[in-house]
Amino acid sequence: MGLALEIDLKDSRPAINSYKAKLSEYLSSLSHPLEILEISNKRRELTDILLELKETSQLSLLCDESETLDNLFDKLLQLRKEKRPLYKRFKREVNGKTRDLAVPQKPLDLFLRNYAEHIINQAECHPQVHGGEINWSPIESIRTHLPIAIALSFDLSQAFKNTHLQYVFDFYYGLIYKKTRNIKTSIDLAGFLATVSTVYYKDWGYALPQGSNIAAKLFNRLLYPISFI
Repeated sequence: MGLALEIDLKDSRPAINSYKAKLSEYLSSLSHPLEILEISNKRRELTDILLELKETSQLSLLCDESETLDNLFDKLLQLRKEKRPLYKRFKREVNGKTRDLAVPQKPLDLFLRNYAEHIINQAECHPQVHGGEINWSPIESIRTHLPIAIALSFDLSQAFKNTHLQYVFDFYYGLIYKKTRNIKTSIDLAGFLATVSTVYYKDWGYALPQGSNIAAKLFNRLLYPISFI
């Protein structure tokens, strides 16, 4: 069974710059998000493009970062071998509401922080969007609007849950293809990043998780185009 059949995308609303055929192409041959890492030539291509897209860091200056990424891929595959999920799932009461939280396992968290986040940060983010961004807190955000008499706080209903896999894939694909101009490589990397950046919700499909450190950054940037509608 292909991963596409398991995901069963129900939302037919068109995403901005939607690449549905490309996502279906990627998913149709896979049964697990990490399966692409078991294909040696695909894994090597993913490693090369991830390192190319990643900004130079202190880590890359101190060691062979390709080896570091390769070891991280091995740790991700170990999760699959042990039949452990990519995300730890649990429910918690937050401000009177029950949250369905999903926290990435340590190897995935390291990958998302050290590689996926660098790619995400290359996309534009509206200057008035502060949630989940570095050096911003609710208090710091409110200070930018001072002096004011009243400040309203509200919670978008199911915001992350409504940000389904297709939106996430479209975001990654558009960004990666702009850098590489290689359709196949862009499909593979965008597909891999999208499937490990999302979690499965029963009767809903794959969408952004509450509990991942990159989810807010993704949400802020993949919806950036609606600022101009």
